[in-house]
Amino acid sequence: MYSYTSSVDAELLADKGRQIDIENLDINEEKGYFLLNYRGIAWSILYMPGKRDKMVVSLSGGGDRGNRPTFNRWKFNDVFDCTQICIEDPMYSLYGVPTGWFFGNEKEDYCVYVAEIIDIIRRQLGIKNLIFYSSSAGATANIRVANILKYGYVVALCPQTDISKHYPEAVDAIEKVIGTDLQNDPLRRNASILDNIRDDSSVKYIFMENLSSNKDLIYANLIAQKYDKKLEVGANYVTDNLLVWAYEADDGKYAHLCMDWRAIVPCLMHAFNEYWNDGRIPDSEVAFLNLLIHDRYAEIKKYNEKHEKANVCVWDTNICFEVGEAVLKHITKMNDIVLERKSSRYNYFRYNLEKNKLYSAEFMCQSEDVDEFSVVIYDFRSDKVLYQRTCKIDQVGEISFITGENFENKDVSFLIYSGIRGKTEMKALKVTYLSISEADNT
Repeated sequence: MYSYTSSVDAELLADKGRQIDIENLDINEEKGYFLLNYRGIAWSILYMPGKRDKMVVSLSGGGDRGNRPTFNRWKFNDVFDCTQICIEDPMYSLYGVPTGWFFGNEKEDYCVYVAEIIDIIRRQLGIKNLIFYSSSAGATANIRVANILKYGYVVALCPQTDISKHYPEAVDAIEKVIGTDLQNDPLRRNASILDNIRDDSSVKYIFMENLSSNKDLIYANLIAQKYDKKLEVGANYVTDNLLVWAYEADDGKYAHLCMDWRAIVPCLMHAFNEYWNDGRIPDSEVAFLNLLIHDRYAEIKKYNEKHEKANVCVWDTNICFEVGEAVLKHITKMNDIVLERKSSRYNYFRYNLEKNKLYSAEFMCQSEDVDEFSVVIYDFRSDKVLYQRTCKIDQVGEISFITGENFENKDVSFLIYSGIRGKTEMKALKVTYLSISEADNT
């Protein structure tokens, strides 16, 4: 199974974590691994400081723990560009269950406690907006926590919307802890997952469901039955505040884990914000991202089929990139590309693209003149910007994209600008590292 602690900064988990007080957090801008005693339970929390206009909450999913907590999606903090907290599920350390869902015991609902912890942290940090972003069992818990709090934006990647349909050993373990079957649970925790979804604008939900995963298809069908909706690949607007985004992706090993990855998160968040702000996502944008997800995992599936004995964890960004390099036909690596100070309005590095290709780029830049630089996909023939993103100096950036039939060599290019595009004159930039991989889009 996967574990995001595999490459968490070593010093953060080298000790047992710093104890913090719920009434006086004293964390400020310190990135760290903290222990919080709350309601008689030791909670493990990874805190990632950032802008305080919003806070992303990521709850842990299933999987073997070893002797350390598992924090999910901490690597996405820089692309979320805000404060983030990751919370480990105490069900694993307390009861040794295979899947926890922050379920609790016969008398206590741990999702209620998580909601209380999040609300206290949010208020002490002066944060107004919450985004719940988790997958699998963590996504299930995030739905329930948002339902309890009655506010926030939910991104639930392949959640189990009915725990009783999950693997029998996982269900049996939970029922043993609560001392009864799920149907007779007096706290109605399983029933509350879908039954307590808000029907007003206080909470807005996005469920991403992988129709290529047999397990996730079961949960997607439960949603379709509850709301009497036929789910199709793409954006399904089930209610005014519930969007089910259905896609197809299979890596040949465990389709349930074929979800997001670091390079696509900015694109997904852009789409999510469009829904939260305007109520819809352009169909073309959903179709493009579905294709990107499908094709990425199709490439990984080819690799897995060729290397059946390889133990590849598709969740780790670095390993995913190495898998991509093993599959992709051509890799270009460049170091220390210098863009000197020029009077020209546009000061950029240019890499020409070809049609019908899958591209993945990883890069990092340094500069004494600017704090940010821009990556752009630009069509010189039509003078159109097809994609643009602003990145921070001294941070690793990633982007994945597909070129289509109408892209012509030397007309469409990948560009790195010093500063913000259109205001780059007399601003020097050093591209310290650039790796561009490509494969045929077949």
